[in-house]
Amino acid sequence: NLPADFDLVEGLRVSPGRRLAVAADTEAELGRDGTVRLFRRGLVAQPAAPLKVRLEGSRGELVFDGLLIRWRRDSCRGRVSIPRRARPGQETFDADKVGSNLIVRRWRPGDRFQPIGMRVPVKLQDLFTNLKIPREQRHQLAVVTTAAGDLVWVQDLRISERFKLSNRTIRRLHWRWKRL
Repeated sequence: NLPADFDLVEGLRVSPGRRLAVAADTEAELGRDGTVRLFRRGLVAQPAAPLKVRLEGSRGELVFDGLLIRWRRDSCRGRVSIPRRARPGQETFDADKVGSNLIVRRWRPGDRFQPIGMRVPVKLQDLFTNLKIPREQRHQLAVVTTAAGDLVWVQDLRISERFKLSNRTIRRLHWRWKRL
């Protein structure tokens, strides 16, 4: 809802990564990926564009709005070691259930998710409320979906029940992330 302004566009172009005032309570910044983000009172007002990812080969990495994600696929060779305790910054999925085409994006109102251990899907909004995650933090968390739109993972929370490791898992997808 900002008017087009040549000076603003030029200022963003010559100073990527630097915030410029565009209104009394709003700043704009041009990211490394070429997207313009709006900030109000320190909060991100405009989410990053979704990132389509194709998992090719046995390992790789991607960057989504300042979040570095490294992934690796391997074979279980008939035995699955299910981690007893979640480690911060990493998860493991059933690679065959997840598939090769993923989308990394921000949470959207109406998203439904079945966290590991729950019997039925819940609205992600309700999960955030129950876990007392501050509103401004909710919009900064990345989520991963399959190409069909099923939520696989929510950053720093849980994986989906549907994509967890089981005794039938043949290949695992190891997922690590950290803020840059």
